[in-house]
Amino acid sequence: GGYLRILPWFLSKRLISKYIENKEFYVFYIHPFELSKQLSPELPSTVKWHNRFRFKYGRSSVHNKIDQLIKLLKKNNFTFTTFSELRSSFINLNNS
Repeated sequence: GGYLRILPWFLSKRLISKYIENKEFYVFYIHPFELSKQLSPELPSTVKWHNRFRFKYGRSSVHNKIDQLIKLLKKNNFTFTTFSELRSSFINLNNS
């Protein structure tokens, strides 16, 4: 989720498109805080600048980028599932 949030969409799209072209398995995970529209809590002064940047940058654009990502994946016939469903399907495959 952080890469999608921080990188510009054109670069994220290009990187993700490589998975699509190669018909590779694609997993997208995003931390719940990255979807929050609330402001980030103030970080302690001991947190380094690059971590401050990493936690705060791009929060205002992430919803739009996720919408674009979903459209891109649907357009390319990707299916969507949860980790729980994926785990169950792997367990069922191995027990067959």
